[in-house]
Amino acid sequence: MNGAADHVANSGITDVDLTHHVTDAVDGAQLHMHWTPPVISLVLIAFTAYTLKDANEYEKARNFGNRAGKSYLTYLIGGGVAAMTQTWWLGLLAGIGSRYLAGRGRRQREAYLELVTIAEVNDRVLQYYRKAIS
Repeated sequence: MNGAADHVANSGITDVDLTHHVTDAVDGAQLHMHWTPPVISLVLIAFTAYTLKDANEYEKARNFGNRAGKSYLTYLIGGGVAAMTQTWWLGLLAGIGSRYLAGRGRRQREAYLELVTIAEVNDRVLQYYRKAIS
């Protein structure tokens, strides 16, 4: 390693000062929650909602409202988890996971309501045939 230190210059900062500056920078790095909705995602949602073909203005506005609301709720959940845990990737997983679970829950609720409707129709049919037999 002869000559390895030939190009090293003295910065004038002591090891203690350098350690202090690095420690302060690492301790000061925190994730903060911003409550304002992400404008770029809302613009993208608005653009795709209002370029839908075969949809009237009401349907386009409803599509935008549904998607924007879901997007903002996912943003709040993910940002809240990231700010509480100070880990960005947990916030990302929480946001994606909350959106997935909400969609899955909605589909299960719709299937349940359809089954309830089918059960009511079946009960009416059975009552009709019971009356016809008696």
